[in-house]
Amino acid sequence: MVIAYKRAQDEDVPKLIDIQKACFKAEYDLYGECPAYTVTRLELIEKLKTPGIFYYKILCDGELIGAVEVHEVHEASGKRLELVMICILEEFRDKGIGQKTVMYIEALHPGVCWMLVTPEKNERNQYFYEKIGYEKESKKYRSDCLTLIQYRKRILNA
Repeated sequence: MVIAYKRAQDEDVPKLIDIQKACFKAEYDLYGECPAYTVTRLELIEKLKTPGIFYYKILCDGELIGAVEVHEVHEASGKRLELVMICILEEFRDKGIGQKTVMYIEALHPGVCWMLVTPEKNERNQYFYEKIGYEKESKKYRSDCLTLIQYRKRILNA
C-alpha cells in the first residue's frame, strides 16, 4: 500500500466532492451543518486557487481516497496553521493513513502552531487527534446540537 500526496487540481474536484459527501454525511445528518459536506464545486475550485490554502489529495496505490485541507493564518503573534479538514473513505480507515497524512502536512510546516476543531460528540476524532499530540484548548458553542472542541499543537523545527 503506497500512500502519496499531491496538490489537488481543478480536474480532481468532482471526485473530491463525492469523497467529502461520503465522509461527512453522518456529521451533516447529526448536526444539520457541515461545511465539508455542503461545499460546492465552485467553492472548492476557488479554494484551490486561494493563496494560503493548501488542499492535498490523498492517494493509495494511485487511487484518490481522501483529502486534507490546511489554512495559513497570519496574526500579530505570528503564523499558525489550521487543519480544516481531513477525510478518508471508510474502507481505507484504520490503516494508519490519517496519522501518516497529518505527519506529512505537519512536516511541510515545522516551527508553527497548529489548530483544529472537531465536534465534542465525535470521540473517535478526539482520540485520533490526542494520539498524535494535539491538546484540548477550549470549547466553542456553535448551536444547540453542536459544540466544537479546539485543539492546538506546536511543531518544533526539526
